[in-house]
Amino acid sequence: MRKPLLLLFGFAALIVAGWLLTDARTRLTLFRPNGFIQSGSVLGVAVGDTRSSAQLELRNQGMTLQKTPTDGTCFFRAVKPGRQLDVFFVRSWHGGMICTVSRNERVEELIWAFQPVSL
Repeated sequence: MRKPLLLLFGFAALIVAGWLLTDARTRLTLFRPNGFIQSGSVLGVAVGDTRSSAQLELRNQGMTLQKTPTDGTCFFRAVKPGRQLDVFFVRSWHGGMICTVSRNERVEELIWAFQPVSL
């Protein structure tokens, strides 16, 4: 009786580990829920991408563009004057927001904060 339970537990652990390794939002939510980048990429969006391609990528991942103010703040980061700020809501168990900061239609920075829904 123990062997089938151990096999079942091992199989479930492999599925969870695979999910963590393949889902970027889950990794960020669990291991780096708040952050920003000014180089590199996160969630399929790279600094230097066009603003429209960044918006398309985040929408394709199920995020909703909430607002597009000029300047302002996103969580703990002030946006420099003359930048465009796109704020996306994450409508999944991850919860939170992702902001892209653009200048001349190019992404300069990505800012995120995830907070899973509390029960």
